[in-house]
Amino acid sequence: MKTLKPSADQAVYHDFIRASTTCAAAKRLYTAFVADGELDPERLRHAVAYAVSRHAALRSSLRFVDGELTQWIHDPSGIDEQPMVRAEWDGSPEATADIIRAVDDYWTVPRELAIRCVFAVSPEGRTLVVCLFNHACVDGIAVELVVDLIRRRYDDPSAAVPERVEQFHEHYPDLLDEGLSQAFGDWQEALGAATPAVPEWMLDRKLVGDRASMRYLARYLPDSLAQRVRELTRAHRCTAFEALAVCVAVYFRRPDGRPAGLGVTHSGRHRPGGLDVVGLLRSFVLDVAEVPDGKPVREVFAARRDAFRRNLGRLGRLPSEEACRRAGVPTGWRAGTLGAWQVELNGMYEKPLSGTIGGFPVAEAPDAIPEEDHGENSGPCFLISFTVVAERVRVVLRYCDPPVSPRLAREVADDLEAVIEYVAAHPDGLVADAPGFFRRAAAAHDT
Repeated sequence: MKTLKPSADQAVYHDFIRASTTCAAAKRLYTAFVADGELDPERLRHAVAYAVSRHAALRSSLRFVDGELTQWIHDPSGIDEQPMVRAEWDGSPEATADIIRAVDDYWTVPRELAIRCVFAVSPEGRTLVVCLFNHACVDGIAVELVVDLIRRRYDDPSAAVPERVEQFHEHYPDLLDEGLSQAFGDWQEALGAATPAVPEWMLDRKLVGDRASMRYLARYLPDSLAQRVRELTRAHRCTAFEALAVCVAVYFRRPDGRPAGLGVTHSGRHRPGGLDVVGLLRSFVLDVAEVPDGKPVREVFAARRDAFRRNLGRLGRLPSEEACRRAGVPTGWRAGTLGAWQVELNGMYEKPLSGTIGGFPVAEAPDAIPEEDHGENSGPCFLISFTVVAERVRVVLRYCDPPVSPRLAREVADDLEAVIEYVAAHPDGLVADAPGFFRRAAAAHDT
């Protein structure tokens, strides 16, 4: 067994997962797929065990020792906990959701492993594989790496074993030192410059509440709008996420012209050539967005695109949790506190699940998780996720109620579509004529 001091982001997630009042949806880090045939459970168990043996992060847990949070990495030979269990499954989306929800509070107590796989076979002979992870030890990129490894090992259990696998804890200290030396000053500057991207009355309602509903609104952009996004990428030589981020900044611009703080999900893996190791460095960047009303869209788009790239490049070198901890700024996860931003942006490209396992085609498991959860009044007012899937763009708007009502959330989702249309169709128009959240929020407050 090896013990390490956890990073600030690990500590934040550990606290978040253990809290009984945390909304359950925030505790779920999982992936699930269905194989169109019956897999061999022992062969799958060995594949999961192989992944656990190769990656220390999957054998890690966080616990308090003498009042101090400590990360434990367990030796494979001393682990009693089984990495895979079998469950009953009738093949329905509802049964899939029940299996996932059953593990919501699994890591509220210390465990030896940061992964738990559930294996189930339907009466028709299809196999469900659900891999759940402790978010205090691994992030979403790590999940993809682990599941790919499990599938490869299942298909070829006799493949040569690499002599050595890079471990995340071997890289993190150097990454942190580099981030502190190169980015902490920039973080302090950003934290001092940013102002809320929502009006004061919404902040007041968040501060006085101790419980809230985390609600979700999901839709795909109409095909015509997805085409508009592609037009923006060509016209401005940017990615789809950069184009959408500019549109979000235009929408949440402040009427007083002050820079608005927008949190942007960042993988944190900024080594040249990537850092494809299993661990946790999923963090955020505080994008300080200045969007003047009186300038044409084309000019503002170019300036915002370039600033967005700079901010992600310089601030992404240091996890936001570490920057906030050292600057004395709350992360905003607890009731009665406000984080560094109230609007959060997440973007990703999703490759449809394909291929086989054991010769059987695989597909994503049906999703029937309810789009609402109750928990401590924590996190930002809005979390906007854009996922590019082939030629389509899926938008998921997660919002905190209160202060955001379901009606206001629907209006915001409609407004975001209108902003994309305006920015793409009127490059010479003024930003002032684009839809703006502060106008929408003022109308909602009046009613």
